[in-house]
Amino acid sequence: MELRHILAVFLKATLIGTVLLASWIFNVYFHELGHFAVAGFLNLNPELHLEGAVNGLAFAMNGEPIAWVAYSGLSTKLQDIYVTLAGPLANLLLSAALGITYFIIPKKKVWQTHKLTK
Repeated sequence: MELRHILAVFLKATLIGTVLLASWIFNVYFHELGHFAVAGFLNLNPELHLEGAVNGLAFAMNGEPIAWVAYSGLSTKLQDIYVTLAGPLANLLLSAALGITYFIIPKKKVWQTHKLTK
């Protein structure tokens, strides 16, 4: 195998890993934003705590949170349920929007036009 081909494969794998990590961190933030929006709508005085992408790596390794929502207002059980369900619902809405966008945008097979030559 040529060094050029090995480097191309390595760079492609690095790019894919970087995109996956960035999209995972964005997804966590969007999830917490869903909790925050509903807690704010219910006047629960929410505080959104977002750590940096570097801490996203720590979350993957140590289990420490990179984002969370805390609220200081008095809440009922039903309000707690609404706030709890808002995060997963935000993820579902995001995935639906991305899925619809994927099917609307015309596709060009870019990877087939830029194949590596031996």
